[in-house]
Amino acid sequence: PAAYAAVDQLRAQIAAARDKLLRKRDALAHEQARAGDIERLRVSGEMILAYASQIKRRQEKLKAETEIGRLEIALDPKLSAVENAQKYFKEYHRAKDAAERVPALLAVVNSEVEYADQMLNDLELAENRTEIDAVIVAAREAGLIIEAKQKTKAKPSEPRAFTSRDGFTILV
Repeated sequence: PAAYAAVDQLRAQIAAARDKLLRKRDALAHEQARAGDIERLRVSGEMILAYASQIKRRQEKLKAETEIGRLEIALDPKLSAVENAQKYFKEYHRAKDAAERVPALLAVVNSEVEYADQMLNDLELAENRTEIDAVIVAAREAGLIIEAKQKTKAKPSEPRAFTSRDGFTILV
């Protein structure tokens, strides 16, 4: 019974780590999907600057004919035309960076998810304590489980002895 509880706890830790990896993978996939808007973000910023003199205060949309077709560009009415353009350029640079770095990160996370799945499968197939220990070692090395640190009691400090001018011993 205690062994089953330990295996259940191990399975729960690996499953929790796997779930965290899945959430990370979803976030990276979402970031990668945003990277598909790179050209639209750049052109939107350029069009806002090009039409800056025609944009009225509190205007919410700008319709422009561009090199990538007709665009309806959402504007933040609280911002000036230049600030709106800067916002689009900032998003453009973020999406461009994501397009460069996300595929490699996504590949790493996918392999980590596969490894976590393998660890869960190995745990299910483990028939003895040796095989379970092998799963524990592999999962720990992969960072899927973290050993709970045992609290150590701090040993009490020893008193310090001082001698006063009068020759008395003072313990602190």
